[in-house]
Amino acid sequence: MRAAIKDILKGGADVYELEEEVARLRRELADANARCAQFGEELQRVSSELSGLSQAVRSSRAEQSGASYDLVRLDNVSLFVPTRDNLYEGFIPHACKGFSLEQHYALAKTEAAPAPSDLETDVTKVMLAYIDVLFHGGHQVHLLDLGAWVGDFALRLGKFAQQRGAPLSADCYDPSLAGSLIPFNIELNDLGTYVLYKPIGLSVCGGPQIFFQLRGHSDASRLSSTKADLPWLTGDSYPIRTITLAEALPTSTSHLMVKLDVEGLDAQIILQNAICLTNATLIFEFSPGQSQYAEIEPAEFLGGLLHTHSLFDLYYLPRPTRSAPIDAETMAAFIEQVRHRPYGYTDILAVPRTLSEHDAITGLLGRLRPTAPSYMMA
Repeated sequence: MRAAIKDILKGGADVYELEEEVARLRRELADANARCAQFGEELQRVSSELSGLSQAVRSSRAEQSGASYDLVRLDNVSLFVPTRDNLYEGFIPHACKGFSLEQHYALAKTEAAPAPSDLETDVTKVMLAYIDVLFHGGHQVHLLDLGAWVGDFALRLGKFAQQRGAPLSADCYDPSLAGSLIPFNIELNDLGTYVLYKPIGLSVCGGPQIFFQLRGHSDASRLSSTKADLPWLTGDSYPIRTITLAEALPTSTSHLMVKLDVEGLDAQIILQNAICLTNATLIFEFSPGQSQYAEIEPAEFLGGLLHTHSLFDLYYLPRPTRSAPIDAETMAAFIEQVRHRPYGYTDILAVPRTLSEHDAITGLLGRLRPTAPSYMMA
């Protein structure tokens, strides 16, 4: 543009010619902006079609595999869950299955939050007790549920917050077939103002990746790059969108809770974002036998976290049976014990040392008496 104006001036052009040239350049700029807008609309259309196609592929796979669903009751929420599945068959009590919509809506009218005395004595409600302390401390809570399955954890916390009239928001990330049930479970439990579903995966580098869904194991879906942990199981692969944890982090001043169940990437993602997670509550799957720990020494990983967080062994997050502290002195024995548990893993709760309620929460966790260890969801 500058060159064109210089040429005009050198040629002794008058003001009229300059105005003509400015008008021409403005027309070119308007045309360029219009083409950019058209390209943006086309990109949005293609993105929408791709999302719809991915959903159709997941639905088609469900139909081909003869997938079926049941309404179950887990604590304070009702959930649609897949039935031809290991979690449904082995980890949901029979009494919780076959729930009716009439039963659900009857409970929705009358059910109240647990009494504070129950939260202070029942280890299975440890996460409700945890956020209740945060609520009383004046905190707003923002939960990132990464690998949300059918949304059960976020919805349980969301229902409790709704009953308390307390501020909580949750983002559920899960691109799996089980994750596609989350919008229905949000609507069923009237938690649309608390819980948001995002059909996106989490990865170390972000971008499109291949997702691997183990048949009959909806809790064992993972990126194809982490499939080496379970090479003997068959499943279906399809492309998904992924983002990094840094892209998922909220910009609000709420207290951040991050639940990670991303099958073989938990430690890598935590280490990649360690500085951003110093003040966040973490709940993550710890399985020292996973391939990621061939490069990440389990004791060093947990030992590093102990500098910024107090760690507690929950055994199984959907229904914790303990809140046992993990410290440097017992670290090696703890890791070896986890290796010999039925599924070779545990869920760990990490309480940030910078949290003003740190001492109150760790004191509460230390007072909760363990129950018989199990992997039941209710």
